[in-house]
Amino acid sequence: MNKMANSGSSPVPAARFQWDGWFFGLVIFSLGLRILLARQGGQLYFADESRFNAPVDAMVALRNGNLDECRRLIFSTADHLGFKLVMTIPGWTYVNWGWSLPVMAMLSSGIFSAANIAWVYALARRVGAGMEEARWAALLMAGSTSMFYWARHLMPYDMALCLGLACLFVSIHPAPRWYHSLLAGALGFCTFVTYL
Repeated sequence: MNKMANSGSSPVPAARFQWDGWFFGLVIFSLGLRILLARQGGQLYFADESRFNAPVDAMVALRNGNLDECRRLIFSTADHLGFKLVMTIPGWTYVNWGWSLPVMAMLSSGIFSAANIAWVYALARRVGAGMEEARWAALLMAGSTSMFYWARHLMPYDMALCLGLACLFVSIHPAPRWYHSLLAGALGFCTFVTYL
């Protein structure tokens, strides 16, 4: 038991960064597993992955100098607008540099899936969990089937969850200021506009 527990006072959330090699190793290992999974293929297996086609087609239109068509492809429908906007970056690399679909999957889902593990760890620490408890939370998140399921696909789910966890992290700041509310609101908006 630590001194704080012995003194009877409630734990204070950690406000400063503390290096945890075990946690960073877990995130790197998890990211590696997602890279291997994405490299096995399977992209565009689900019909919903066709949403990735809009940013790709928009980047083709942009490359051809057709700005109106580019804008129409991104903004003509409101569904998953945040996902389409973020995916213009990997869409551009796909069109101009010929990056493969597995790489696109890593940029759209895999990286965000691994980042969600980090957010769970950070959230646990922020609400007062000890390092060991936060590690367990991260480990359970890393081993969750749901966190692997979409890691190889071109889907907005993990990206939206990442934004939602970031919103939660900001909203429970131990020393809140008015700009934390604005940032949490903006992240909440981005969450819902990425995956309705």
